Parts: sequence; C-alpha cells; structure tokens
Amino acid sequence: MDNLDELNRYLKKYADQQNIKARSDFEGYSALEMQILLRGCFQERSLIKLGQLDREELETIPLLQLVKQLLISVQQLGEMKLTPKGNLPVKVVKDLYTTEFFESQVIEHGLVKLSKEEAFYPIHLSRILAEVAGITKKRKGKLSLTKKGEKLLKDDQQLLECIFKSYCLDFNWAYGDGHEVEETGQLGFAFSCFLLQKYGDQYRPSEFYGERYFQAFPSLLTSRKDACLFVYDYRTFERMGEYFGLVTLKGEFKVIRNNYEVKPTPLFRKFIKITPPRG
Repeated sequence: MDNLDELNRYLKKYADQQNIKARSDFEGYSALEMQILLRGCFQERSLIKLGQLDREELETIPLLQLVKQLLISVQQLGEMKLTPKGNLPVKVVKDLYTTEFFESQVIEHGLVKLSKEEAFYPIHLSRILAEVAGITKKRKGKLSLTKKGEKLLKDDQQLLECIFKSYCLDFNWAYGDGHEVEETGQLGFAFSCFLLQKYGDQYRPSEFYGERYFQAFPSLLTSRKDACLFVYDYRTFERMGEYFGLVTLKGEFKVIRNNYEVKPTPLFRKFIKITPPRG
C-alpha cells in the first residue's frame, strides 16, 4: 500500500511538472497556461485583457459601427417589424449598406442584388450578433432593444467589448462558410491574438500564422492542409481581424488560397493585451 501511494505521488508530481513545462508547439506556453488561454477567456484569471479605446479609434471599427447603426434604427422605431423569416426588412438592409462601413464588390458591380439581409454578410452578422449578445430581442415577429441594449447604445467602449466577447465565445465562426471543422480559428482565437502580438512587428504571410496555429492544434488538420489554412485565414483575419479593425491585409485574394500578408493595427495593440508565457 505504501509503495502504491508513493507511486501515485510520484506520478502526480511528474504530471504537474509536465503541465507547467514550456512547450515549443505552444510558443512557450505550458499546457496549464494554454488551458487557461483556451477556456478562461475574459474570466478572472484570463490571459487576454481588453484595453480602453478613444472615441476616434472606436469610430474606425466597422462591425461596431454597423451594429450601432442597427441599434439606432431599432431604437428609432421602438419595434422593427421583421420579414416572415425573421430577417431585417429590405429598406433597413439598404440603409445599413449605404453607411459604407463595409462594401461588397459583387453588389457594387450588380452581380448580387441587395434584396435581402443574407445578401450582405456583415449586415446579417450584425443582426445575429446583436441577438446572441442579448442586445436585441425578437417577440411576435418584431425586433426591439433589451434594457442591456439601451444601456450599451450610450457607451461605444462597452458595446464593443460586449459584441467582441460574444463574437469570440458565443457566435459560431463556422456559420455559413461550409467548412467541415467548426472549431478552426475560433478554438484558440486568443492564441492567434498572441501570435499577432508576438510577431506583428512587420507584415508576415498569413500562412506564417496558420502554420503556428496548426502546430498548436494539429487535430484540426482533418483535410488538405491548404484548405485548412484557407479557412483559418478567412475566419481569423478576413472576418474577425478586419471586422473589428484589428489587422490590415495586403496582397492577392484568391478563391482557392489567399496569398496575402497580415499585420496588426495600432488599435489591436491598444485593445488586445495577452499575457505572454511565464517561461
């Protein structure tokens, strides 16, 4: 019995040592730190913190401004009557598009008609995200602000933090893109932010970040590597990164593989703070 207890103590000590050991595949984080980075985002022990932005910086964030304009439109009406499918009416969709926080080449060139909410993803996302974040609510085919929404509409910083957290933790990043692995990009988004913080002193190929992401999460490489890298880039940089004004992209944008470079914006460095590995 004494020998068994001694063995168990040894095994526990060994496991604890392994859990706090720096790992190269985690960019120096230990398994324990990575667990906190993955599962403890925005909680008390979180390794990711959000910084305060000034008014001019907040005004440059496309998704924040689009969500805010949607909330203003709902507030002005009191209740907004939705389509039978539960989407925004076409007039509201067109009004939101003319704010020019986002643009679409296929719409501008007449290849897609702006005849419904789903025709322009950022508007569709804004409506869904506002509901997921508890800022708006649907009742009897009408959309209205919640008490939380009314409060946040008065404070852009708090509204940004609310929708950013909801986007990262509650909204499904795989929604609408057809890729078989839902977790890609969203799982470990804070690790991607750390990579940008660590290596973002210059423009780097998007693949530079993708390679390091899949080194940390090899189980997500379930199909062709180039396809997995494409989805990672799309969800992490073209959606989260650009929508929240966190990155700038330059280079070629292709259907099969994006050949572009990524660099975090000054806004990223002010808004996102990641505690580096202790080791």
